[in-house]
Amino acid sequence: MPGMPGSRRHLACWLVVALAAAPAGATSEERLGYRWQLDGFLGAIAGLFVPSGGEGELTRERLPDGNWKSELLITSSEAEGGEYFRYGAELDAADLSTVRAWQSSLWKGEERSKEAKVEQPGVVDIVSGIQLLRRNPPEAPRPMEIWSDGRLYPVEVVPHGRTTKKIGGREVAVRHLVVSGVEQPGRRFWKGGLELWLADDPAATPVEILVSRSGARVRLELLAPPPLALAPAPARPEPLGVPAAAGAASPYLAADGERLLATWIEPAGAAGRRVRFSAWDGRSWSAPATVAEGADLLANWADTPGVVAAGDGSLLAWYLVRSAGDPHSYDTRLARSTDGGARFAPLGPLNDDAVAAEHGFVSAVAEGSGARFFYLDGRATVGGGATQLRTARVEGDRIGATEPVDESVCDCCPTAAAPLPDGGALVA
Repeated sequence: MPGMPGSRRHLACWLVVALAAAPAGATSEERLGYRWQLDGFLGAIAGLFVPSGGEGELTRERLPDGNWKSELLITSSEAEGGEYFRYGAELDAADLSTVRAWQSSLWKGEERSKEAKVEQPGVVDIVSGIQLLRRNPPEAPRPMEIWSDGRLYPVEVVPHGRTTKKIGGREVAVRHLVVSGVEQPGRRFWKGGLELWLADDPAATPVEILVSRSGARVRLELLAPPPLALAPAPARPEPLGVPAAAGAASPYLAADGERLLATWIEPAGAAGRRVRFSAWDGRSWSAPATVAEGADLLANWADTPGVVAAGDGSLLAWYLVRSAGDPHSYDTRLARSTDGGARFAPLGPLNDDAVAAEHGFVSAVAEGSGARFFYLDGRATVGGGATQLRTARVEGDRIGATEPVDESVCDCCPTAAAPLPDGGALVA
């Protein structure tokens, strides 16, 4: 920085990445404007004699051979002789490794320039180091080595969580990374420091850069917030207005890719009750369709109808029907739609015991081209036994035989099922 002794070599350090290789290179050209200032005690003292702030620019552009060129230019409108400092690198297009590094400056009428071809694999300069961390920000502490003034120092880059920065009067969500020296036996300790605040946007735009050396710190702040990196507004729930009739109850909601599937029970006049279905496509609900209708439909706030998307794209809905002659007994019945939920055809009972007992609390997941159902089965309770957790597979129009999963479970708790990556399911 202007007027800071040795600053030309302090900022022109090289980083040697010890563990993590850089991912694919940058994808677009860019030109970012900054305002810099000195802070810290020594920075304040230096500011009494030299410019304590000015303008900065971080650029990235494609070279004719396909590689990238990135530069950090630091100037000051307060400087009388057009002083500047420039740090740059040529980056390999494949992995962002440094091909060449250079630095140049004009200070007090003296112009200096230095350029080096980087032979050692994995070496990056300060600019390509910034670009590397943008493309591969660590989620856990990462050991590195920094090469400065011809010496290697062990350092560590540590994620310091996420916060927000106010840029151009607007809050920007950022990721904070800190690079600092670490103590190792027989090794020199690096007294410098580098901090980055990377925007939470696809480019990981550096909205703030802080370089520390011998008590003085150079802080560069982005002039304008990246358009895709504004701090997210707090989520506000909005009603979707499910097309249910007055008096509707027993709602159920499931996801099918980008769609939402909903079922509920509503009054049906002289017919008693009906189970209805509708799908939300991100813009509107589909016209409600009737899954089943009748005076024997059971409406329960805890044990509700529901729907699942089978592997073949059909929809399988379930609902509860009272058993004849026993108000406390009911069966679970299934219906299937092959047109996205416009029409449902009955399949029959899920439970295959024909015992007047409770059969409900259903959960289901897609399995292969069909679906796997789980439910609580009370067939054994008639003889004094326990409620069972049973399962059955539905393929097309065929309901498979049920089999026990657990022969003694709680009789009043809903079940829940989730698909596993290997094609199985986890049920609770």
